[in-house]
Amino acid sequence: MSKVKILIADHENVTALNLKKQLESLGYHILGIASTGEEALQKTENQRPDLVLMDIRLGGLLDGIQTAEKINTQFRIPVIYMIDTAGQTTVRRSKISEPFGYIFKPFDEKFLYPTIEIAIFRHKMEKKIKESEWWLNTILNSIGDGVIVIDGHGLIRFFNPVAEQLTGWSREQAIDKSLGEVVTIMDEATKAPLDIVNAWMTEQNSHTAVGYQASILARGSRNIPVEISVAPIRYEPGSIDGIVLAFRDITERLQAVQEIRRQANRAEALLTVASRLNSQLDLQNVLVTVCKETTQVLGTTAAGVLLYDEDTDVFKIVAIYSTDEQLDKLVDTHMEIPRANLEVLTKEFKPVRIIPDSQALEDITYRQFLLQYNIRTLAIVTMEKDQVNLGALTVVSSGDIREFTKDEIAFLKGVADQAISAITNARLFEQMRSSRERLQLLSKQLVDVQEAEKAYLARELHDQIGQVLTGLQFSLESSKRQASGSLRSGLEDAQNLVSTLMRQIRELSLNLRPTTLDDMGLLSTLLWHIDRYSSQTEVQVHFSHFGLDKRFPPEIETTSYRIIQEALTNVARYAKVHEVDVKLHADDEVLRINVIDHGCGFNIDEILEKKQAFGLTSMRERAYLVGGQLEIRSAVGQGTHILVDLPLGQHLERRKSNRSTFTRDW
Repeated sequence: MSKVKILIADHENVTALNLKKQLESLGYHILGIASTGEEALQKTENQRPDLVLMDIRLGGLLDGIQTAEKINTQFRIPVIYMIDTAGQTTVRRSKISEPFGYIFKPFDEKFLYPTIEIAIFRHKMEKKIKESEWWLNTILNSIGDGVIVIDGHGLIRFFNPVAEQLTGWSREQAIDKSLGEVVTIMDEATKAPLDIVNAWMTEQNSHTAVGYQASILARGSRNIPVEISVAPIRYEPGSIDGIVLAFRDITERLQAVQEIRRQANRAEALLTVASRLNSQLDLQNVLVTVCKETTQVLGTTAAGVLLYDEDTDVFKIVAIYSTDEQLDKLVDTHMEIPRANLEVLTKEFKPVRIIPDSQALEDITYRQFLLQYNIRTLAIVTMEKDQVNLGALTVVSSGDIREFTKDEIAFLKGVADQAISAITNARLFEQMRSSRERLQLLSKQLVDVQEAEKAYLARELHDQIGQVLTGLQFSLESSKRQASGSLRSGLEDAQNLVSTLMRQIRELSLNLRPTTLDDMGLLSTLLWHIDRYSSQTEVQVHFSHFGLDKRFPPEIETTSYRIIQEALTNVARYAKVHEVDVKLHADDEVLRINVIDHGCGFNIDEILEKKQAFGLTSMRERAYLVGGQLEIRSAVGQGTHILVDLPLGQHLERRKSNRSTFTRDW
């Protein structure tokens, strides 16, 4: 079996290279890595991978979602999104491209391999369904069995054995009779008789075969659906000297078509459910989607999901979709079913228990409850994973007794399997999101502690040590006045050392945390820092700003100052330039920062690979901790551009398409 060919589309080269190694160790063939949407489209067209792993925040003119939509539309190649976080807006946008799943950074092989294999399998199944539909249509248009030949006078001249079998007439009986005497052909839609012979004999311009789907009324009043192909017999141009009818019994085929359609509809419904479930990351949305799709496909009254609660050892109704408002209220009743009771109901009928008539239930409590809500027929589908009962999918129908066909039961099993996978994924995502939030909170607390320590040290250096050194300076001055000769010279040297030490401590205090940041705000601190920076480094800073004539939340002011401080420090150390642009723009929602130099630049991937990017990582982490986003653009010989968006309200969606618009504001 040939290896699955995969294209990786990720702007973070280190992440992509690590993923490439993981996938190759799992036996996949990696065609390459694309860093932009345009490059991903080009490589997809040229290399035709079996699967594309797409970073949802891919760079370029097209973001990951837009690129995936084009790949799906143009090449019908499955796409799995790679994400580290996802807001509701991003998840809603991603549905347009019909993703085949999500994998989360950092990648875990336990979930990476099954996600890819399920996506490949699902893609193959969709392709097979489409191919089977095409194959069936070809058969319907090309096969015929019975043959009747009619001469120019409308009399039968040839009658083959299949025609005998279908019409109930022998060849001897049919020859020299008109077609209408032997068999009646009726329009399938209107059931009106069709006079095919007369219509063709009087239409002298007809020169091509024409097919009909009709029914024939044979001897014994047998009504047989047939497919008829009619073609003219011509001895001379411009005249019709007879016609040939080729027809065949399509009863079995129609039955097969109906069965295939039922299976195709079920498969399509399952694929729809799978697609919608795989695009959901919120557990409640997953459960509601399961209920809604099940109810609509089966045409039942309602569907609900019960999940097992280990703490209370009961199953709780957590989601319902219903066409009956009375049943919708069951969620609000906080209804609980003891585990033992539900297991009694389903023990001998797993995974699907059908209760055709609730009135026949032996348990009077459940019978009264179901009758109270007018529930007549009930289907319970247990949802187990690794022999652990996660819950149950219940489908109910009101009014008359409803029978569930084998197809519908198979559909319920398929929906339950998809629901198990989706519930597991949603819970894993929730755990991962909670872990990330806890980690982010700890990181923020650590930064806050660091800033507090810096502020404390800065005050101690300025207030305590500074005062001691000032007192020492006065003491030395007093002693110097009373001394002479070499002693006076020594005291002057000591004074100079103390003065130098005072300046160094003052610089150290300012570097730790300038007091103006807390007292006067961001703008004043940046003006002071830029002036000091230029005098120390001889690098001219072109500073422009808008909307900074107000105070911002303390964490935003600290983050902005630290990012700009680190960026300017990197310019002085590495850029080899005499000028740098610093631009800030604030509105009601976002504080935007651009730091741009046209210096020597650097290879970001190389720096990250050599683990020389502590400052870059620190800037990005600071931005993320306040719900913002930071992007670094650089290349050797092309300078460096730091782009930052910090929220003044809610956290920002980390979409590359938004970040790429920063420079257009200037």
